[in-house]
Amino acid sequence: MYNKEDFKISLPSTEYLKNSKLIKKIGIKCKDLNNDLTDYWTSDNKSSVLNVNIFGNIMAKNVDSNSGVRPLIKAKNMSNIIQNSNYYVNEQGILIIEFGSWYSSNTTQLNNPINLSFTGRSYPIGETKMGLEFESDNKRYVLFNDKFRPVIPIKWYYDKEYNLLLSVNSLFYSLKNVKLYEENSAQLSIFDILEGQVLPLILNSENIALQNKVLKIKKKFK
Repeated sequence: MYNKEDFKISLPSTEYLKNSKLIKKIGIKCKDLNNDLTDYWTSDNKSSVLNVNIFGNIMAKNVDSNSGVRPLIKAKNMSNIIQNSNYYVNEQGILIIEFGSWYSSNTTQLNNPINLSFTGRSYPIGETKMGLEFESDNKRYVLFNDKFRPVIPIKWYYDKEYNLLLSVNSLFYSLKNVKLYEENSAQLSIFDILEGQVLPLILNSENIALQNKVLKIKKKFK
């Protein structure tokens, strides 16, 4: 089982984006789950707000701007994650890990939308809205704007040099009017959302998957 205290989730720093060999290989630009280029937040761990735009430039941007969130994850035991996850090597020779799950950009129709079970999980969408997760026929969906989106594995680049996972895509668009940095304000920062909402969702989905694997193994040898 994965414990939250063994993980750290954040934004890629400007130093990381400039120095990582992985970034030099894949490029600084990022796409969202619709496969469209998107601006995304980065951090220089100071008091300024920075952003990577679709042209691959790092620049200051208004904190109220709606930009993508591309998480970066560090873990105490990364080899354990790789061992327990689905993974493959892409055409660039980079190891891609499937770790955790998130809602797809594609919508789907359900044959029986009445027969749904609310899982208790909700996902940040953007514009101060949240998507609620439901289960139907052992499959999970996020309901947002009266449309269902399948919950799919999150793909991560494995950066061997820094021993971390960098999300292939921007997972969601930051909530407007949410600060990147705490300035003696009670308002949540993107870091709070990553730590308090996004990471628990990712670990929870992985722990459920691990539990299901154990149950299948036990049934097989009964």
